[in-house]
Amino acid sequence: GCMLGAVVTKAEGLQLHLSSSNRTGYKGVTTHHTGRFHPQHQVRGRHVSLGLFDTAVAAAVAYARAVGEYRPPAPLALATEAEGLRLHLSSSSSTGYRGVFHHARSGRFQVHPPRGTLLPGGTRNSFETAVEAAVAYARAASAAISAPVAAPAAEAPPLPPKRARVASTRAIESLAAAGAARAALRERPRRSHATQEGARRRQSRSRRPGGASAFADVSHFPKMGSEAPAGGASGSGGAGLITDVSHFPKMG
Repeated sequence: GCMLGAVVTKAEGLQLHLSSSNRTGYKGVTTHHTGRFHPQHQVRGRHVSLGLFDTAVAAAVAYARAVGEYRPPAPLALATEAEGLRLHLSSSSSTGYRGVFHHARSGRFQVHPPRGTLLPGGTRNSFETAVEAAVAYARAASAAISAPVAAPAAEAPPLPPKRARVASTRAIESLAAAGAARAALRERPRRSHATQEGARRRQSRSRRPGGASAFADVSHFPKMGSEAPAGGASGSGGAGLITDVSHFPKMG
């Protein structure tokens, strides 16, 4: 939010602690529901109140007296070169080096190498000092720059016009043949069904009494036990059998 009033950096001989994220403009100073200003600071993780004040400046002075006046941090003494490498500095990094971060829990430094690169083989991503981490970052960056770039694959030369036409014709013919094969596969079940249906119809016609394939052979008829009529041929021993089948109904 916007500041509640003009902010001063020094009052009563004390350098005040400023804060751009606080509406009062001062670190450790908040507004009270009574409209007054309430400074407080932390002691061993607990908030300790310093009272209520009519102005934010007076509350900021009380805060500075409790915790000590503000002292700007000394500029980092950054090494620009180490181990024969030029280090990558960064004003936006708390360590002062690009790609180098401080691990709060372990107190050591880690490296986020440039995109598409890795730390040199066998290098553990944990360093005692920020300079050592910055050296590892610089080595990864220099290795990426010095890596040979693969030459693009040479394109095949274009075919002469005649060969290009032949290749195009063959491609069209192969596509047509593939289409015909697929069409034949689709038609095969239909033809098979038609063939089976025709066979069934011919078989049913052959079984009818007036069909084309009537019985002409009478060898399968049972032998008649009656004697042959006069003038008929008699068998050689035993009662004569009817051998004239002219009186049988003609088949077919």
